[in-house]
Amino acid sequence: MIRHENIGALADTIRLRPDYQTEEVGSLKSALRAGLADFEELLEPLSEHDREATLSMFLERIRETAVEFHLAVLKLIARDELRENPTRENVQVLIARCEEDMQRIARLYRLL
Repeated sequence: MIRHENIGALADTIRLRPDYQTEEVGSLKSALRAGLADFEELLEPLSEHDREATLSMFLERIRETAVEFHLAVLKLIARDELRENPTRENVQVLIARCEEDMQRIARLYRLL
């Protein structure tokens, strides 16, 4: 379940993460692609139901994590923009954009 507290904490963690803890992105992407392919092969001996249930649960968890990161990055962007321009007009612009972003995220991740 996506929780607002997780998003705020994640945004803070992103901002405060030291460089030495940041792994090379290309390497991580390759590892995840390879891991997913291997995981799907591992499921082949299972019954169709078990295979689909496993993949569904696995992908739901990945989707939840992706949504939380997506929202955390949007929060960081909004914080930065508000810090740069803390006017009432900018707040209204950010609120309107936030609503658009939430609709887009809901469509992208099929949350509606």
